[in-house]
Amino acid sequence: MSALSRTLHVGRRAELLRDGYTRGQIDTMIRSGDLVRLGREWLGTARTPPRVAASLRGGARLTCIDAVALHGAWKVPSAARHEARLHRSSAAAAGGLVIDHRPLRSWPDAEPIMPLTIALSHLVRCQETDIAVMVLESVAHRGLLERAALDGLLSSLPLKTRRALGPIDGRAMSGPESRVRRFLERLGVTVVPQWHVPGVGYTDIRVGECLIIECDSWTHHGSREAQNEDRRRDRALVLLGYRVVRLSFEDVVVHWERTQLFLRDLVASRLHRASPGRRGLLLCPPREGAPGGQRGPRRVDPAQR
Repeated sequence: MSALSRTLHVGRRAELLRDGYTRGQIDTMIRSGDLVRLGREWLGTARTPPRVAASLRGGARLTCIDAVALHGAWKVPSAARHEARLHRSSAAAAGGLVIDHRPLRSWPDAEPIMPLTIALSHLVRCQETDIAVMVLESVAHRGLLERAALDGLLSSLPLKTRRALGPIDGRAMSGPESRVRRFLERLGVTVVPQWHVPGVGYTDIRVGECLIIECDSWTHHGSREAQNEDRRRDRALVLLGYRVVRLSFEDVVVHWERTQLFLRDLVASRLHRASPGRRGLLLCPPREGAPGGQRGPRRVDPAQR
């Protein structure tokens, strides 16, 4: 049984037999409920993700945003389940709202969900451009595909799609970071992802010379300890002369239209610009503990808007 199948708690009877289980043991586990039949081929457990189980019951496999999330990429919220099934399959979708992708002549492998590369190719044709970029950049950042493989996937896309996606930057640590950065870039503002400030650490996005935008999620920022650390960092940044804006997951994913208006207003108000006397210090902050406020290595940025 593959590592992916073990992670998803699914497998075929033949795989269990190869792993040393007898037919009698397998039948006993099915009768006791320790194993659950998922269609003709697959067996699962109570720990099998519900969407994986529903898809296999219907003779399909998860693809697009559902599969890439299970492969470890950023998870896109969706009420619908994205599935691929075989051409001329007579099986019906099992429960819930389902989006069917282009049918296949045969399964590409023996796994319970679609391979990452195929799921990504489905995703870029299915999702709006910003969502596709958010996922692709998470794949690049987390090293889920070798860069050559990712570039090969992108080069296989239609020219119009490649142009819409633009460069895929692997520095963004979350999908919301990617979306905010790309929107600000379209406004013509200089944006630096993962800007490092001594004494503070890496910040999500530096805009212009003095605006720091942090994209928060409850997963990494929801605990009391994390929130206290965020406030410590914010105070340190303000004392250095930066302005700090925090955006939640809901701001960037659920209420994105409203957040775009807010970001436009930030830029129009020139809150990302520092006075000439402060720009050098902000773009090249002192090294932590350096005597006499000695500055760190010089970093050269393109012309600021």
